[in-house]
Amino acid sequence: MLVLHRDTKAQFPSEAPIMTAMATDFPAFERDGVLILDRLLTPAQLAAAQAGVDWAMAHAGGPHRWIKQRSYEWHERHPVFVELIEHPAAIAAARMLLGEDFHLIAAQCSRNTRDDHYAPGVMQFHQDAVFFPKPGRAPADVPANRCGFSAMWTLQETPLAMGPTEFIPGSHIQGDRRYGNDDFPAGRSSDGLLRRDVPAGSLILFNHRTWHRGGPNTTEQPRDLVTNAYARPEVEKVQILTPRGDGTEAYVPCEPVLAKASLMLSQLLRAR
Repeated sequence: MLVLHRDTKAQFPSEAPIMTAMATDFPAFERDGVLILDRLLTPAQLAAAQAGVDWAMAHAGGPHRWIKQRSYEWHERHPVFVELIEHPAAIAAARMLLGEDFHLIAAQCSRNTRDDHYAPGVMQFHQDAVFFPKPGRAPADVPANRCGFSAMWTLQETPLAMGPTEFIPGSHIQGDRRYGNDDFPAGRSSDGLLRRDVPAGSLILFNHRTWHRGGPNTTEQPRDLVTNAYARPEVEKVQILTPRGDGTEAYVPCEPVLAKASLMLSQLLRAR
């Protein structure tokens, strides 16, 4: 598992340098199903993202208290959420894993605290099956492990005591094999398990087929994340749907964002 170390002052001014770097790192992402890029955000980006999550947890609506979705809708107040959706590292990974035709299927921030662990099921080893193509929509000519991935940004120094996500490298290419917590007892270092501190401003790329789990946050500090998910067109816009009055959900393009969006953001947010 390859880990890159970035200077906290570094910022890629265009997509070209990141594409060059990802071309080197991409084989590790393909092999392991997870790649961590340390300290990729500038201090200014990191501060803006933290302020955005603080605002979202206090003011954004939605059915969950620990996860707030459709972060691009907050573009005027907190444009950093759009910046992270379009970040060159995430786009480079998308092009290399998914091809040129991909879109956004989740855009959210989350908060995990010692006394309020969001979505308890995530503390069990699982795949992000909610992001798999539905039956009948899976592309026949594309491997299942090349349909989607998440780009998760850490917003604080995240030691093991804060419960950073743990991954089983290579598990995304093991077909129907399943994992449970008994395979890797919690709190222990183990061969075959990626479990490590993650610095603030880092980007964790992981395949939706990679088995992973969250750990308990035993500290006084919240563990805040910004997570965006990208997928091939066969996968629906699962977690950026808007509830309707009849109890169903539908994707509603955010016209104020699209009115001034870049070509890339327009591709990511267009209706499929």
